[in-house]
Amino acid sequence: MLLILIHRSGMRDKGVAQYLKIHPGHLSKIKKDEVLSAKVKAAAAELFGVDVSVFESGMDYALPDLGASEVSEPKGKYERELSREDLISIIGKLVKQ
Repeated sequence: MLLILIHRSGMRDKGVAQYLKIHPGHLSKIKKDEVLSAKVKAAAAELFGVDVSVFESGMDYALPDLGASEVSEPKGKYERELSREDLISIIGKLVKQ
């Protein structure tokens, strides 16, 4: 949760670490592990304007619904349907190499 809050805030790790009064290297570790002391939870909650409980239960937030068109490769002029014969020809050329 801390990682998400930092990312959403746009703050740099160094500034967050200073506010939380911890070493930037320690911040890097706790962002990954999510093992936060009560003191760090309280300071982070104050910094990001959330309740301390979000670090135990998570935060209700909705991720955008990504349709298939938004996550698939863009269509380019290099794409075309290949026939069975085209595929056999390409494989034959690769095998000869």
